[in-house]
Amino acid sequence: NPVCLLYSMGFRCGLCGGTRCLTALMHGDFVLAIKNNFFIVVLLAGCLVLLILAHICLLRNSRRISTLLKRVCSVKGLTVVMICWLAFMIIRNVIIVAQLLMG
Repeated sequence: NPVCLLYSMGFRCGLCGGTRCLTALMHGDFVLAIKNNFFIVVLLAGCLVLLILAHICLLRNSRRISTLLKRVCSVKGLTVVMICWLAFMIIRNVIIVAQLLMG
């Protein structure tokens, strides 16, 4: 089995714990899902909101919602998601290093 290079060095990438997170969500254990990977839970919640907004937009032909969806799903919107993911990964590993240094 391939091993994540970061994980083998004691760090976690932004996707580490993703499978356990999704499994916990499928079993309805939101607390465990958040403990395994907070970012994936937030990302999935955001996707759910986008799907609901897209559905409303289709049903009501709302220009305001359509404009919002176009902004969120644009290159800028996806760039914000990637920056948040990178920040999550950095903060996650800073916490790991801090815990190791504190004993």
